[in-house]
Amino acid sequence: MIYNTNHYTIAELFREGGNIRYVIPKFQREYIWSRENWEILFDDMVEGNGDGNFIGSILCVKNDDASAIGMRQLEVVDGQQRLATISLLFCALYTSIQKRSEDQIGSADDVLHIIQSRLIQEGSPIQTRVVLSQQHDNFADYEALLAGMGILKIGTESKGSKVRKIHKAYNYFLGRLKGYNMEELQKLMTWVDSILVVMIEVSSHADAFMLFEGLNDRGVPLAAGDLIKNKMLSELERKGVEIDEAFIGWNIFLDNVVNHTIQERFLRQYYNAFHLFRPEIKINTIEKATKANLVKIYEALIMRDPKLIFDEIVAKSGMYYALIKGDATHPILGSMVMELDALATAKASPAYMVLLYLISTGMSDPVFYKKIIDALISYFNKRNLTDYHDEKDVDLFLMDLIRKIEEDKANRLNTEYITGYLTHTIYLR
Repeated sequence: MIYNTNHYTIAELFREGGNIRYVIPKFQREYIWSRENWEILFDDMVEGNGDGNFIGSILCVKNDDASAIGMRQLEVVDGQQRLATISLLFCALYTSIQKRSEDQIGSADDVLHIIQSRLIQEGSPIQTRVVLSQQHDNFADYEALLAGMGILKIGTESKGSKVRKIHKAYNYFLGRLKGYNMEELQKLMTWVDSILVVMIEVSSHADAFMLFEGLNDRGVPLAAGDLIKNKMLSELERKGVEIDEAFIGWNIFLDNVVNHTIQERFLRQYYNAFHLFRPEIKINTIEKATKANLVKIYEALIMRDPKLIFDEIVAKSGMYYALIKGDATHPILGSMVMELDALATAKASPAYMVLLYLISTGMSDPVFYKKIIDALISYFNKRNLTDYHDEKDVDLFLMDLIRKIEEDKANRLNTEYITGYLTHTIYLR
C-alpha cells in the first residue's frame, strides 16, 4: 500500500540537518542519463525562471531501520537518475561559486555551506545524502568527485571515471555555468532548490511495481526483474551470503534469460509449474503468476527462503536457455534444435512451462521429448488457426496437465498420456 505521498521542493528533500538518506540498491543499474536529459532539465529550469519546475516522481520503499547515527534510510527503487542529476548539478554549482568567490571581494561561504548540506550529512562519519548504486563504479565515481571537491574525505578516482556518466554530467553542467557571474549562480542555486518532485513511499516492492508504469514520465523504467533482483540480493546479503558470489549467480541467470521479456516470462512459468506440487513455492491463494502479481509472489518467496529460490531460478534458467535457444550442447535437448525452432515458430512460448517441468522430473529420453514437442507444436498450430482455447486459458490448460501428471506420475509421466491430453482424447479421464 501507499504509506505516504506528497510533493516537495529539492530544498525540502535535502534540508540542512535532515535525517533522511536516499539509498539506491547496490546492484540497481548505474547512472545512465545522457546529454539530452541534462539539457532538458537545465533548460526547463532556466526557461521557468525558477518557478517550481516539476521533474517527476521518486518512488521509495519504506524502511524503518535507522543507521547508527540515527539516519533514516529510504530505499529508492525509482528515482536514481533524477536524484543523481540534481546532486551533480549541485556539485557543478559548488565548484563554479567557489571559483568565482576566489576572483572577487566578498565571501560565498554561506551559499557554499547550503550546497554542501544538500550533498552530505554532517556527523561521524560524514556521509553522502544520496547513495548511488555500485554498478560499474557508479557510487565510487560519485564519492571520488566529492572528495576531489574537498567535500568528502574518502573517495579515490578509479580508472576510466572521467569517461563515465557521473563525470560527464558534472562537466556538462560546469560548461553550462561557465558564463554565469556570482549573482546569477546564486539565483540559479535558489531555482534548483525550488524544483518540485513527488515523493511516494510504499510498504513493499510489490506495491512499487504496481505504480511503476504511470510514474516513469522522464525516467528509465525498471522491469519486475529489477525489483526482484534488488530484493533478492539484499536478502541474501542479510542472510550472510557473499554478495559478490550471489551477483555472479544473478548474472548467470541474466545470461540465460536474455532480456526483460523472457526474464518475466520465465519467472511466471517457474511459479506456475512448480507451485502446483511444491508447498515451499506456493504463496497463499495465488494460483497463477501474472505480470501484475509477479513481484508480490517473489517478494514473499524471497522473504521465506532467499537461498532456496535463488538457487532454483539460477539452475532452472539454464534449462530454460536450452529450450529457447536450442542449445546443441544440452545433454537432453541437444539433438532437438530443429524441433525447438519449430516450437518457437508455432508461437508456443507457454509450452516451455511444460518442458521445464518435464526436464525437472529427471526424464532424459530424447525420443520422449521429440514426441512431446511434436504434440505441443500440433496443439499450438491448431490453436493459432482456430482460436481453440482463449489465450488466457492456455496457461491454465497446461498447468492442469502438470497437476494431473503429479497426481499419478507412475501412470501419466509418459508420451501416451501427455500427447493424449494435448489432443483432448483423455482430457477428462
